[in-house]
Amino acid sequence: MNLWFMNLLNVGGPAMLATWVFWAIFSVVLHELAHGWTAVRCGDRTPMELGHLTWNPVVHMGMSGVLMMALLGVTWGRMPIDPTRMRRWYDEVLVTAAGPLTNLGLSVLSIVVIVAYAAATKGQGAASDKVAMFFGIGAILNMVLAILNMLPLFPLDGGRILGVFVPPLARFYASPTGAMVSMVTLVLVFVFGGDIVFPAAFRAMDFIQAAALKLFGAG
Repeated sequence: MNLWFMNLLNVGGPAMLATWVFWAIFSVVLHELAHGWTAVRCGDRTPMELGHLTWNPVVHMGMSGVLMMALLGVTWGRMPIDPTRMRRWYDEVLVTAAGPLTNLGLSVLSIVVIVAYAAATKGQGAASDKVAMFFGIGAILNMVLAILNMLPLFPLDGGRILGVFVPPLARFYASPTGAMVSMVTLVLVFVFGGDIVFPAAFRAMDFIQAAALKLFGAG
């Protein structure tokens, strides 16, 4: 069986493998911390009390996430929050949206760095190729995470936001049956979601890149 990390090694060598591992873990951790920091600002100190305001990836990913990272090169995280401790009814929306918005910001920043560096160096030299590879992986991975998490499906962030506005739906997914449906949904998204998410991610990146090219006057 040709494992995912062997594919990356064959394509880009150890540098590409290390870059993928860095961005996958860093992006998920920062996504979860964005949830936690926003929750605390909204009055919910649960992330702080449970020790989740940490950069330790194992705390956010858990052993199952670590195992998935090792086996498949993808992972996930979890940030405990308590909406009942938040000050306003819409704070849960802000807390939930903070994660994918952080990934979107990382993707935009990565694209801007690529374009700015290429404009400064005229795209010449091995260093330019390495910068493009490093931030290019960060751009696509974070754009995929942003779009994937905003799908209006439980237990993704988009589904949780929808549940704030449709309470019966949130109550259903809090039930044992709803938990099973959530698990099936995750499997279906993992197997078939790429056909939707990746094309949307590349279109969004093309738009951002075009805007950055105009900003820096690069071609």
